[in-house]
Amino acid sequence: MVGWSLLAGAAILLAPKVVVEVDVSASPSSAVWAEKAKALAEEWYPKLAEMLKQPGWTPPAKVTLRFEPMDGVAGTAGDVIHISEAWIRDHPDDWGMVIHELVHVVQSYRRPVPGWITEGIADGIRYAKFEPQKDSALHDPERSPYTDGYWSAGAFLIFMERSYDRRLITKLNEAARRGRYSPDFWVRATGKSLEALWDEYKRWHRQTASEKGRQPRLSDLPRQRGKRGWWGVKDSNLRRRPPTDLQSVPIDRSGNSPAGRIGYPILRPMQAHRPKASGRRFSRRAR
Repeated sequence: MVGWSLLAGAAILLAPKVVVEVDVSASPSSAVWAEKAKALAEEWYPKLAEMLKQPGWTPPAKVTLRFEPMDGVAGTAGDVIHISEAWIRDHPDDWGMVIHELVHVVQSYRRPVPGWITEGIADGIRYAKFEPQKDSALHDPERSPYTDGYWSAGAFLIFMERSYDRRLITKLNEAARRGRYSPDFWVRATGKSLEALWDEYKRWHRQTASEKGRQPRLSDLPRQRGKRGWWGVKDSNLRRRPPTDLQSVPIDRSGNSPAGRIGYPILRPMQAHRPKASGRRFSRRAR
């Protein structure tokens, strides 16, 4: 029988090629970093498309990486990823940010989706598949609920997928992409409400912290049920790079992210933030 790793590798080879364009016209000093990001995107975009594939859907065939002076880290609008020149200058090893934003291009949600889902899937892929060697600590669910998005939501999604349905996030992504997501999704997928699942995750987190005598980490999450999960490709097939130490804060108090407008936040340490009333919007995230 042909191994899954061979089948996954073949699927990636057969995936549509992506054209990655780089725009450094507003930031010539970003040119060297931009070329490395382009190579990373060309390698990983087919993998991400395979992870989040669904019948009858084709991912965008072109991605633009636009480097510019801007507040925050990065933000995605359609197939254009805006990246802060200051951020990559100060955090030259933050390749995980590129992966996170590429996931948003692949997601291609055309209707509003709860922001924690959008960002949770992106950070779940970043931390669990692109840089699992970091063995990222899981945020305390009593202090950082899943509605904060990013890794708080990503770890929760992985917990549910491994505990209930190896295709749960594949199904969640498809429901979001088709504009069919509703709170009933969780009952259909697991037999439990979202609130009950969150309570279960909090109990697991408390118990694991007590048993380990430390904050639970990625490696402490339950092992995957079944032979294959939503990731589509085994760890051995994925290149890993050093991550950065970024933590999540709420996207906005409503838990929503606007369709086609997603990304990392505007950074003003030690200040409270509210979503902008107009213009390009970026979800909030602090160091």
